[in-house]
Amino acid sequence: MIESVLEAVRAGNSGSDFPSSYASTLGKAVKKIARDYIGRDEKEIDDIAKTISDHAVGEKGIARRNKDKLRQIIGHRQQRLLDLGEILIDEVNTELDRRVRKKRGARRLDQIDTELARDVMCVLASDILLARAPRKANVAGAKLSWISWRGDLATITVPNVELKMRTSDDPDLPIPLGENESRRLRLYLDKIRPKALRAGDQRNPFLFPAQAQALARTSPSSGYSSG
Repeated sequence: MIESVLEAVRAGNSGSDFPSSYASTLGKAVKKIARDYIGRDEKEIDDIAKTISDHAVGEKGIARRNKDKLRQIIGHRQQRLLDLGEILIDEVNTELDRRVRKKRGARRLDQIDTELARDVMCVLASDILLARAPRKANVAGAKLSWISWRGDLATITVPNVELKMRTSDDPDLPIPLGENESRRLRLYLDKIRPKALRAGDQRNPFLFPAQAQALARTSPSSGYSSG
């Protein structure tokens, strides 16, 4: 019932230029009533909290409203930072087009090798960092199990114990991705990440698996934590 109410509230505010926090605000009020006045059990409270986090608009870090304002006052060079994911993916597509032209009848995805897979990883790492500015170590160590989907939109939730200065009593860090970023993530997971896995590393749990032979299997890539 709570899920349906919050979904209806969010849908009713979807026509604005920027996402509304009404749904998550209402959800917090529902949680407070359930916990402090009705006295629901802990599991139900946790389920309500998860539903609320799913509807959070993620307006921390560089929010879309702030990006729009920044675009009005900053120069071309600074704008490239905000558009970094699009710029990087354009470079990947240009290289794919070049490879396809050299091989008549070639399929684009078949031209993706380990090097291009790493380039796509850089695009996704940029998307995540700009979405909510997590620590680089949390991006490098992101696990597949942290990813959840609401329709076509993805959220990467960093567990509280993985965050600096947080304990198991503190909240997790949800990183909601936009439509373009979620679309790139889905394509990467379905078509590109398998090409980045080394032989025998199919059970690697990390979003960005290691490619270097010197690194142990089922380990994360080290490139993103080092900058």
